Amino acid sequence: MPINCTVLPYTCEPCARIERGRIIGVAFLHVTVPPPVLPTTYGSASFWYGPTPLCNQTTPGGQPLAIIIPNIRGASNGGALVEGAGFGFMSSHVIARNYEITFVDPNVEDNCDFYNSIENQFNYRFAFITENFIWVSTYPVSVTHTIPIQEGRDTEVVVNVTVKFSETESICPIPRDRTTLTLCCPAP
Repeated sequence: MPINCTVLPYTCEPCARIERGRIIGVAFLHVTVPPPVLPTTYGSASFWYGPTPLCNQTTPGGQPLAIIIPNIRGASNGGALVEGAGFGFMSSHVIARNYEITFVDPNVEDNCDFYNSIENQFNYRFAFITENFIWVSTYPVSVTHTIPIQEGRDTEVVVNVTVKFSETESICPIPRDRTTLTLCCPAP
């Protein structure tokens, strides 16, 4: 990976809005869907739900172009650094970032088979939303899930999902419409 020798200017905004934590919706996006010309398009509800919603379209092989899972709760590790040996006076340099997103889906009964099938796919990228932003992976992801059952009667049976991917740089937030990835896919 070439080293970026240009430092972009820092934007000083004393009144910047602070984003609240918690991932509240996710989507799997098939790798055959080309990235939009403007990355901000990912934040538009019309990109996902437009006249012919992506989640109602399929690849020639019958795979859905988008799988939207709203109304979840989750977290991201922010991209754990992968460092290589430095050069000159530098002790190290960043090679990549390994992301691990975990989320909990309360829809267990109807989606067990879905989660079993998505674990064997290597052709989906991943998007997730926080309060005001959407975050989208560049490369395909790996997915695992568990359905633990606790002893207590005051516990819930949910699907625990882990999504992992690697990026060469931090994924950046993109402003989103209020409904982006907060609604189920409309029926065809």
